[in-house]
Amino acid sequence: MVVDAEKEVPKKVSHVVYKENEKNEEKAELSLYKKDEHEPNDPFFIIHILCFLLGFMNIMPTMFFSTAQSYWMYKFRNTTISGDVTVGVDRTTLQSYYQSVSLTVSTIPSVLFTTLLTFYGHKIPAMFRLVHSTAALFGVFVVFTIFTQIDSDTWQTEFFVITMILLVIKSAFASILGMSSMVIVARLHHRFMFLFLLGQNGNFISTLLQILSLAVTDTSVESGLLYFTVGTLTVLLTYVILIICRKSKFFQYYDVENVQEGKGETLHWSETKDVFILVWPSVLILIAVIFVATCTSPIGTLVVSENDGDGSVWTTKYWIPVAVMLSMDLTSLSGRFLSKTLYITHANKWFYIIASICRVFIVPFYIYSNAQPRTLPVIFDRDWQFLTCHIFNAVTQGFLLNIAFMSVRPLAGEKQQGALKLLGFIMSLLMIVFTGNAIVIVKIL
Repeated sequence: MVVDAEKEVPKKVSHVVYKENEKNEEKAELSLYKKDEHEPNDPFFIIHILCFLLGFMNIMPTMFFSTAQSYWMYKFRNTTISGDVTVGVDRTTLQSYYQSVSLTVSTIPSVLFTTLLTFYGHKIPAMFRLVHSTAALFGVFVVFTIFTQIDSDTWQTEFFVITMILLVIKSAFASILGMSSMVIVARLHHRFMFLFLLGQNGNFISTLLQILSLAVTDTSVESGLLYFTVGTLTVLLTYVILIICRKSKFFQYYDVENVQEGKGETLHWSETKDVFILVWPSVLILIAVIFVATCTSPIGTLVVSENDGDGSVWTTKYWIPVAVMLSMDLTSLSGRFLSKTLYITHANKWFYIIASICRVFIVPFYIYSNAQPRTLPVIFDRDWQFLTCHIFNAVTQGFLLNIAFMSVRPLAGEKQQGALKLLGFIMSLLMIVFTGNAIVIVKIL
């Protein structure tokens, strides 16, 4: 009888956790944006700015390099054909596979370091990790900026390999920064988490910078130099503001300097099950969203305009950064704003889960759009057809991702830090599980 009773304990614990969370859900939701009356003032909104920048730094190291499409197309162009870049059917193998391969090699170190930090991050204080990883990223950006001034036409393959190695290093430090910043921001009032998540959707900043760089320069080398220089200065600015805020009264009030995941904050293997039970709706949404993203993202940068070949500035220079990237970024941001006040509850969870799964039908539309080079027939050859689907994909992606993370507090309650770390780990794990989608999708075109 004693043995039987012991066997029932795990089930009862899980059931109690689930029921307790359900009872406190409404109470937690009502207090999400109620400001702490004893909280120090934030002069010049510098803490707000930092939280946005930290969120931006979560996505910027990855998206910044994929957004520099014109620069990479120049670096890996067919040098036997005249012109600054080669596009469409004239793309080289390195040009066609840059986005998919870079995504693949960046995912492995991301998952490795995310896993280590999820279960062993408590051994090193979060602020220490955040400061030093930001400094290391600054160094990586400096190296990439220097490479814009080096002629690699005669050793493109070697330069491709070096670039991938640097992206691996970048991804490792970016993972440390991402996990550490999430722990720091989670210690602050919940309204700062929205700014953090808003920053994570700051891809449009990189895209606008890319467009500006193309507009004010005459060559891809000059635009690449300007683009990476501003990116490097952005990382430096984040580092400087972080150092300033580190000793502020605001951070001292929340004891941010001494944030170190202890028993209540570090996710242990034994606690994973209980935390998962609380946030499983968010996990299912992440699975569906990331699957679609890894299938559609590499194709989007290969799509050419229906007017491709007319030699216009729009089709040769601005189609990818404006029509593909900027439209994606801005509409995804609008999706996040639309979901700002919405949360997953036990009453509406299946609506969001089913909606995220239905988005899988977007993938065939991308496959049969005008992505080049290809062997499959093009069914959706009009620009308006591609852009309609592209914008719908972006809005729903931003909407669902924001809901998945913003719902952690009402779903997990006091376990929100552990839940956020679990979601971060699962997100990285999903990236490596689905990373092959990018290469496979490009190959079957």
